[in-house]
Amino acid sequence: MGRGADVFVLTRTSGGATLEEADTIVDFVPGIDSIGLADSIEAKSLNITFQRSPIAARTLT
Repeated sequence: MGRGADVFVLTRTSGGATLEEADTIVDFVPGIDSIGLADSIEAKSLNITFQRSPIAARTLT
C-alpha cells in the first residue's frame, strides 16, 4: 500500500473462487488508481458485483 496512483492488474490466475482465496485490493481510490487487465481479458467478460459489508465492499469476478 502506497501513496500515489496504483495500477492493480487482474490476470487469469489472480483471485479465487471464494473470498478467502481471493486477492484483495484494500486501498483503491477512484479517479487516482486504476485496474488493468492482462492475459487477453476483456472488460466485457467481467461480472462486477457491489456489496455493502465490512469484508467485501466491492467484488470483481
